[in-house]
Amino acid sequence: MVDYKKNATVVEIRLATGVLDNALNPAAAVQFDACILRASEDPDCRAVVIASEGPKFCTGMDLMSASQSGQSGARAFASSLLRICQSPKVFIAHVEGDVIAGGLGIIAACDIVIAHRDVRVALTETLVGMVPHVISPFLLRRLTPAAVACLALSSRHLTAEEALRQGLIDEIDDADCTALRRQLDRLHRSSPCALARTKRMLNGADLSAQVEAALTELEEWMAQPGLREELQNFANGFSPSWFRKYRPESSRDDS
Repeated sequence: MVDYKKNATVVEIRLATGVLDNALNPAAAVQFDACILRASEDPDCRAVVIASEGPKFCTGMDLMSASQSGQSGARAFASSLLRICQSPKVFIAHVEGDVIAGGLGIIAACDIVIAHRDVRVALTETLVGMVPHVISPFLLRRLTPAAVACLALSSRHLTAEEALRQGLIDEIDDADCTALRRQLDRLHRSSPCALARTKRMLNGADLSAQVEAALTELEEWMAQPGLREELQNFANGFSPSWFRKYRPESSRDDS
């Protein structure tokens, strides 16, 4: 489930999908997209905060759904990320749990990312045989190509401080959410029209084309023989066929 709550001039979209680690199945992805559209069209809304419930902020698309369904969930997810960028409203990701895999697309699409100090982020698609097709255009808005490549190829978890230095996180918040309150106060002192025009100026016109190309590549990737079965096995707790343990030559018993 994705909760929509409005408090005066601030809309909060809270991820509480009911799926493990706040993953998005197709229904939740569609609901998330609808919430973003609703907030974007609200004339009284001055800012939108995307938050979550549970130990994980979001882990992207649900693997079980990805192994069983077509492109509907991925298209809804891509639509929501694109809508965040193209919305006249300012979107703030307020991150209180780890952000894994496709969840990085949500924070990369947001205008401002405020995270708690104990948050970790990781791009882990390759571990399950996936490629970060849909979220790459949004990650490349925030990070250098080299930084995205390191995240995607290493699958390493970054601390909040490391993500802050790279530019994936904009500010680290404490438990009392002081940074979030201060940012919302600054936005309420800013001209909504000027904020909207600034977003339109800064977001490239070719982002839609990049996302559509990424969806085409994803469709081609998912058509590989056996991939959906591997995803389903992983979702059921089994290791994919490509899992190996690294054993340096020096540690091998040659006797």
